[in-house]
Amino acid sequence: MLPGEWRELRELRLEALRDAPDAFVTRYEDALRYPDKDWQSRTNWPTFVADDGSRLDGMATAWAKEPPAVAALIQMYVRPEVRGTGVAERLVDAVVEWARAGRYERVELGAVEGNDRAERLYARCGFVRTGEVVEIEGFGADIRMALSL
Repeated sequence: MLPGEWRELRELRLEALRDAPDAFVTRYEDALRYPDKDWQSRTNWPTFVADDGSRLDGMATAWAKEPPAVAALIQMYVRPEVRGTGVAERLVDAVVEWARAGRYERVELGAVEGNDRAERLYARCGFVRTGEVVEIEGFGADIRMALSL
């Protein structure tokens, strides 16, 4: 993301929170209250987007975790009208390639329990369940998956 693209990123993130309110650990109503400077700072995160030339169709963000050899794929979202077109796989691949270039040993993610479509996507991209399920207060259970690099 480029610093000037924060408005497009905000629009897509807010759409994601409306479309899948239980898939993210942020509520739409809370995100609406974020000041512009918070949205602008998010363009500093390694965020990969799918762009059809007129708008953003999807996004995935990479995050460095502790310990340092572990990265996370967060904020994954693809607009409903482009799901099933390969956009999601390309976004996942972009995060994985970012992690490889940074010499991370593993990429982890969480998928909301019951979101079988997301779990199938991540499995196609090489992720496997770790056996860990994390209960997130107010949001439900997160199935943890990982990919060793």
